[in-house]
Amino acid sequence: MPISALSQYGIAGVLLSILLWFAWYAYQSERSRANANELEIRRLNTIIAEQTVPSLEKATIALTNANDTLKEAAVAIAWYDHARGEISNLRKKNTT
Repeated sequence: MPISALSQYGIAGVLLSILLWFAWYAYQSERSRANANELEIRRLNTIIAEQTVPSLEKATIALTNANDTLKEAAVAIAWYDHARGEISNLRKKNTT
């Protein structure tokens, strides 16, 4: 709506024109800022995805290796305990 159409209503029309202009300007400003923020969020999400995924892959490999090492250690401890038990049994048999 042109300002000249509202100016026929005097000061009320001028004030309404100013208010409408301010509202439109504020809306456009917020819209522009929201678009800029959305672009920044997309950029940051891309960076996070590019840096996080390889790190997670490396962490998965490291945890798999650690798990395998722990399994091997558990087998070795079980074998050691079993061997100790066998030796203890042999000693008991020899002393009786």
